This record gives sequence, structure tokens and C-alpha cells, in this order.
Amino acid sequence: MSVVLRPLTERDVRVAEAWFAEPETRWRIGDASWPRRLLALAREPGRFAFAALEGGALVAIADVEREDERAAAALVVAPEQRRRGLGRAVLAALRVAQRQPPREASRPG
Repeated sequence: MSVVLRPLTERDVRVAEAWFAEPETRWRIGDASWPRRLLALAREPGRFAFAALEGGALVAIADVEREDERAAAALVVAPEQRRRGLGRAVLAALRVAQRQPPREASRPG
């Protein structure tokens, strides 16, 4: 399974908002405003918002907060894509990205 990370976009937010119609997503993360708040938070220093793609399709979104050599992440996998190991694949990709210096390219467009 190959997951590609790129900066979260407004289009991604619109797709991900629909994931919050699923009760488990709301229970674990919150309401459908989370993706839009994530896009806004990513404009702050040390915050990054990523879209995770598999085969060109959006399968997850991730919020990363970096401070010095540490990072914290939250992610949401599309409900229909769960139980396939995508969460682990996204976290692995985030670990690789975390070891690289922050770039403007990881800022939302």
C-alpha cells in the first residue's frame, strides 16, 4: 500500500467533511467543522495539514504539530477505507516527513 502526502486543500476539506456523517468519526474527532479548522490551524507556525492519497484518491487527512524535535499528529481515515492499514501507512509517511525540515510546500494552498 502506497500512501502519498501532500498539503491539504479546500477541495480536500469539502470531501472530508462528508466523513463526519459517520457516527464513529464524530465520536472520535468531533463535528464536521474539524477539517476546516485544520486548514486554518495549518497557517500557524509549526502546524501542518496533510491530505493522504492512495491511487490519487483522498483516503485520510492529518494534522501535525511540530515543536523542536517532537511532533504530535491526529488523523482521520475515510470511513469506507478503514480496517485496511491506512492509518499505519499514513503515520509511517508522517514519521518520514517529520524527519525532514519543514517546507513551505506543506502549507495549505
